[in-house]
Amino acid sequence: MTDPHNERRAFEADTHERILEIESQLDRGHERMERIEKKLDEVYEIVAAAKGFFKVLGVIGTAVKWMMLVGAACAAAWAAITHR
Repeated sequence: MTDPHNERRAFEADTHERILEIESQLDRGHERMERIEKKLDEVYEIVAAAKGFFKVLGVIGTAVKWMMLVGAACAAAWAAITHR
């Protein structure tokens, strides 16, 4: 016949080991999530910088387009004046 106190102690010891293992896995998961979040923060910074870069390129492109239009108009006017 088994001793109920020994069974209870064995159950408590087993439960305690399982809880420690679960806590260890949770700690490792937490550390992994922190590393992932840090990498995502870096990616976000790169994307934000690229977004700003492309916004500046868009402004430059718009300015160049307008300069080309003005230049073409001036060239057309000059050609009309000088080739009479």
